[in-house]
Order: sequence, then C-alpha cells, then structure tokens
Amino acid sequence: MAATMTQTKPHTRPRATRPVVEGLTLVATPQPKRGVAATVVLCVGLLIAAFVSVFVLNTLTVRTAYQLRGVNVQLSDATTAQESLKDQVTKAQTPEAIRARADQLGLVPAQTIRHIDVQTRTVVQAQEDEKK
Repeated sequence: MAATMTQTKPHTRPRATRPVVEGLTLVATPQPKRGVAATVVLCVGLLIAAFVSVFVLNTLTVRTAYQLRGVNVQLSDATTAQESLKDQVTKAQTPEAIRARADQLGLVPAQTIRHIDVQTRTVVQAQEDEKK
C-alpha cells in the first residue's frame, strides 16, 4: 500500500473585491518630509515661547502694580494736603480770624459807612440813604 500524501491548502477567507472604477488609480501615501525630530523641536520651541511670554507678562504686571502703588501714595498725600488747606481756609474765614488779621495789618473799623449811588454817581453816607 502506498501512502500518498495529499497537500491541503490552508483555509483562507475570500478577499473582498473592490469595484473597479475606470480612470482612477491607486496612489501611494506620500512619505512625511519631516521626521520626529522636527516635531519635537517645534514643540520645545512653543513651550519655551510660552514660558517667555508668561515671564514677560508677569514682569509687566508687577511693574504696573508698583506704578499704581506709587500713584496711590501720591494721591493720598495730595488728599491729605488738600484737607489741610481746606481746614486752614475755613479757620481763616471766621470773623474772629478776620478781625485778628485786620488788627495785625493795622486796620481800624470805619467811622462812617459810605456807598456809591449808581444813579447819581456819587458817594453817599448810609444815614443819608436811610432818610430818602
């Protein structure tokens, strides 16, 4: 008895066939022109640019904060000086202060009170005005 070996094909699935469209051909995928190194360099560059921009913005913010602080101090000083001047003016406007300053200047109270009559263009005394 002669044994014969039969070769059997491995079991394979049938391939799906694609419809053939006339005028179209398969084109190979283009190879990337840049490698991974260029992408890494780009990402590192963007990261460094982000850190630099954050540092610059933080520096500008701190500088502006110091300028605002200086302006607020000047404003506070000016407000204090204004309040002091207002107090001095208020004290100087009292009748007692006016009388004391007049005495210092050597002024004396008027003996007779006179005013100008606009219609007649003359200086008249107050007693004469009351008689009219």
